[in-house]
Amino acid sequence: SYGSDHVRRRVGERGGMSLALDAMKCHFENETLQLHACTAITYLTHNSIDNRYRFVEANGVEILVQTMNNFIKKMKIQRQACWAILTLATNDDVCLSIVANGGGAALVSAMMEHRFDAGVQQFGAWALGNLADADDDVRRRLKIHGALEVCIICMETHPDDLEVMRQARTAINAM
Repeated sequence: SYGSDHVRRRVGERGGMSLALDAMKCHFENETLQLHACTAITYLTHNSIDNRYRFVEANGVEILVQTMNNFIKKMKIQRQACWAILTLATNDDVCLSIVANGGGAALVSAMMEHRFDAGVQQFGAWALGNLADADDDVRRRLKIHGALEVCIICMETHPDDLEVMRQARTAINAM
């Protein structure tokens, strides 16, 4: 569905988001399922404000944050969850829901745990930057959770990765 807005919309209208979230809740210990469900969320919410709201209304933020917390040592899940959050974080309402439900803290934890993985750093910093583009309350909450510090660590750890550096700088400037 990633390449087709029409398919993405139809899958969302027919309950695809709810199915992915229900699977995450029912099989919370299944690493493979969690990874694929995070990928599905990323694809379904790309370019779809309706699917983003479906995600939030179905308590998706809480489920995604729980997955990040449960699988903190699993780099692939953290990378995909960071990508899902950056895709979700496109308006103030959704950003506030993400940060209020622990998404900012989960991003910081993922970036600290996997500080040597460029993918987690790139997508994590990008997600923090998208969140920081929201309102002052979101920025305040991100700072409390250490978002500025983790972006600085990210830049110190990956000085030769231009995309990581760009996303970290953007996040810092947004905060």
